[in-house]
Amino acid sequence: MASLKRFSLVFILDYLIAFPFYLLFPVTVTGYALPNVQPLMYELNPMIYAGITTVDPLDNCFPSLHAALIFSALLVIYTTNLRRYRVFLTLVFPTIVFATLYLGVHWVTDIAAGMTLSVFTFWIANHYCEQIMDCANAAAVGIERSIGIEEMVVCTTCMCQIAVAPHLRCVKCPRCGAVIEHDVM
Repeated sequence: MASLKRFSLVFILDYLIAFPFYLLFPVTVTGYALPNVQPLMYELNPMIYAGITTVDPLDNCFPSLHAALIFSALLVIYTTNLRRYRVFLTLVFPTIVFATLYLGVHWVTDIAAGMTLSVFTFWIANHYCEQIMDCANAAAVGIERSIGIEEMVVCTTCMCQIAVAPHLRCVKCPRCGAVIEHDVM
């Protein structure tokens, strides 16, 4: 479970950090920026070009999220004992990087920056995962309470009723200090 939390946190941080770069510093795909490079993916067929440009304006992000996300997955999976996935990601990572460069989607600097971003977010997730999750949990509880989503739980020790945010597994009774566990939907 800790690996899944770390995995999720690394991905979220990758996106949160890269998103402002995407908005403020869009990068033209190499196939249209360099005069001697033929953009293979875009000019094979007009239908392919039309399909791609309906969802992609042919600008990408520095750092490359293609590289960042797969490298993040690789870093996290190496902290687990899931050997089969380690082998898979070890083979897939260079394949994705090669394809991204070969098809002219990203520059080499985008790939290097994406990998650097992954190392940074992986480090943050390893060192601050619990603190970040506690803050996120507190924010979720605050939102649930502010919009009136609460459940009533009865303390088995002092029989008082306690309002609890639905996703919390346990709560401490403010009157007697007993820890009350309840089912989370």
